[in-house]
Amino acid sequence: MEQNGGEKELLETVASWSTEMISDGEIYLKEITHAREDDLAYYCIVRVSHCPEVSRLFSITVDFHGELDTEQRLAILYTLKESLRSCAELLLLERGVSNYITL
Repeated sequence: MEQNGGEKELLETVASWSTEMISDGEIYLKEITHAREDDLAYYCIVRVSHCPEVSRLFSITVDFHGELDTEQRLAILYTLKESLRSCAELLLLERGVSNYITL
């Protein structure tokens, strides 16, 4: 089955935003800082999941690894969100993270 334009654009955008692809169309890695002599690399893992109940609904989960404060994490999420917003065939649904933060 061929992917529709929105799905293809979603995966291409996440792939171009990421540093590398771990699993085609599912798992991506974004390097935040390079490893240094006295510290490890900081990165995040991005998972794109297709909703089985709704054909054109996807979830994106981002797991951060490394000592990043909340402000840094939100800034990185914002760059991903802005990349996705630039896609003509995608509609981003906002999700409440807490009473004060909506992504």
